[in-house]
Amino acid sequence: MSDAKTVSAADRAAAALARTDQVSVPVEPETHTGIRGPELDALIGELDSLLALLEAEGEGGGTAAAVAARLGRCRALRFVLEGAPADRERALPLLDQARTSPLLGPPEREAAYRGLVALTGFRLVGLSRDTSVLAEPHWSVDRLMRLMELGTPLAHGGPGIVEDTALLARLLLEREHHRMTPELRARAEGLLAMTEAMTAGDTGAFVREARPVLAGLAGGEVPASLGTLLTLMLGELEESLARSPGPAEPTAGDPGTAVATREAITEFLALAEVMSPGLVGPGNLPGLLAELTGEHTGTGREDGRTPLPSRMVGAFLHSAQALYSGDVTGFREALRLVHDAWTEGELDGNPNGEWLLNVVPTLLFGAAMNGGSLEDEDLALELLAAS
Repeated sequence: MSDAKTVSAADRAAAALARTDQVSVPVEPETHTGIRGPELDALIGELDSLLALLEAEGEGGGTAAAVAARLGRCRALRFVLEGAPADRERALPLLDQARTSPLLGPPEREAAYRGLVALTGFRLVGLSRDTSVLAEPHWSVDRLMRLMELGTPLAHGGPGIVEDTALLARLLLEREHHRMTPELRARAEGLLAMTEAMTAGDTGAFVREARPVLAGLAGGEVPASLGTLLTLMLGELEESLARSPGPAEPTAGDPGTAVATREAITEFLALAEVMSPGLVGPGNLPGLLAELTGEHTGTGREDGRTPLPSRMVGAFLHSAQALYSGDVTGFREALRLVHDAWTEGELDGNPNGEWLLNVVPTLLFGAAMNGGSLEDEDLALELLAAS
């Protein structure tokens, strides 16, 4: 019998623990200079088999706990370096259990805690430095879609950023850090409550918790355009809650959900541009208008035609841009969109007919400002009052 076959599981575990003693999880993957690639894969495979063997032999003591802790550290390291979701899912419970395990000594528990903080925080650090996500001043539909995807809970197909943020906040709050000022503690508590509301699907609680968190980030801590966009989003959520206070039902299985979500985000971004001119920026504006009005290949619909609400929001945006710039071309485009919808009978009756009350006043104001009569302005004001 070979020596390899006569080595006990406990001896193999001791050797593996010695080899992994210096393994740590970096917050910044680019700074890592230690084990990686095939060598790390082999080590994870060995730790996995060792843990299974120890558990099968009824070894539930300190050796198995130490092997599980190191496996969690190695899995977390590979997730940070390579990003496989399975590594994150495996590492989280292993490290979470190890950081409080009475079977482990203080150094091992501390290493598990630090590894868990790095595992949950490294993607947030990366996002904070990714100018294409947060710092770029002008917004497009694709960029806003990406931000929304990052903020989607794991249970609804998200990447786990929301859950990692909640766990990171919980980890930071459970200890007294010398740099944790009362202000930072209050912010972390608000962030934790906000993310827990998101994962629970409680929109009302999310809005209540998000308001003070966003207010606390004022003063240049978030890019101005992002702060404006988040403020407008919260306002939209509040209005939605007022219309329908019950919890929203998830529709992840609906094949039309992706198209409907993009349409809703496109309409929201257009209205955000109307309320905060410059949010979209001149480079993104033509594409946004084209996507609203159906003159865009990415509508997601076989006939290439966008729904009436999208086209009417497009008309509203055309009109608003014309008001800001004085270029009457926008009024002509808006009028064309309204006229086409009217001739096809799309504006007959409610609720579609209500779009006239939203778009026509803007057109009349434009007429009054560009050589029309005061009657145009008076009628616009009357329509606004009626809406």
